[in-house]
Amino acid sequence: MDTEKRIHKLFAGVSSPLKRTDPEFAEIITNFSQGEAAEANKLTEKEQMLCILSALLGCQGMGEFQNMLHAALN
Repeated sequence: MDTEKRIHKLFAGVSSPLKRTDPEFAEIITNFSQGEAAEANKLTEKEQMLCILSALLGCQGMGEFQNMLHAALN
């Protein structure tokens, strides 16, 4: 699945203030996290989401956890 389709599928209905305030940085992050990193691993999409959610809970990133939880449920 290409990066744009994956992003649309995962983050439908999620609004990111970063995309409005710093679109270049948001694009770099998106290309890395949903493109390069996603294509390089051997985990299933479910396993990827569990790892991401676990890491966000561990570092107390509750704002991003909520966004990723929405994506995981999609």
